[in-house]
Amino acid sequence: MTEVRITPASDTESLRISVTPPTRTTAEAPGLTDGDPVGYFHADATGVSDDQISNATLRVSVSNASLPAGTAPEQVRLYRHHDGAWQRLNTTHLGNGTYEADTPGFSVFAIGTEAGDGSSVSAAEESTVTPTVTPAASSVGPAETTRSPPTSTATTAPTSTEQSAPGFGPAAGVVAVVAAALLARRRR
Repeated sequence: MTEVRITPASDTESLRISVTPPTRTTAEAPGLTDGDPVGYFHADATGVSDDQISNATLRVSVSNASLPAGTAPEQVRLYRHHDGAWQRLNTTHLGNGTYEADTPGFSVFAIGTEAGDGSSVSAAEESTVTPTVTPAASSVGPAETTRSPPTSTATTAPTSTEQSAPGFGPAAGVVAVVAAALLARRRR
């Protein structure tokens, strides 16, 4: 996960986004069946429910080495597990292994691949997700004298070196501390 942008549908006092390190499997949801999974992660929003989200966008970075041989960028998809089923998210390739998808809420996500005809692509080798991380929480406080629509903010992480195994490692802790500091600073 390199970026999270969220626009609450209404003012919110506090908003926190937490993201787990990516894994090859997930115990929180059944395995992805609509595509060939490359990795799973859990993104959770605290302080706002799914129906209070006007817009949320996830941006992930996936190295070409983590994809099955012959996978074209337009075959990479993000999926969200919700109400017992995987939902394919409209995923856009932004270049350089970066993908973006709007999501109606937060839960367990999968990064997967599909064939050009929409069917599953078989992994020719074991896949590894090597995203860089910076979940960014946006917090919109109460309006002062005039009310305007909530706005969103986003933060991107500087690119880190690739890791040989999936996961955010110590970066997730650093990001959580930075996000908490930003939220505390906004409240002042």
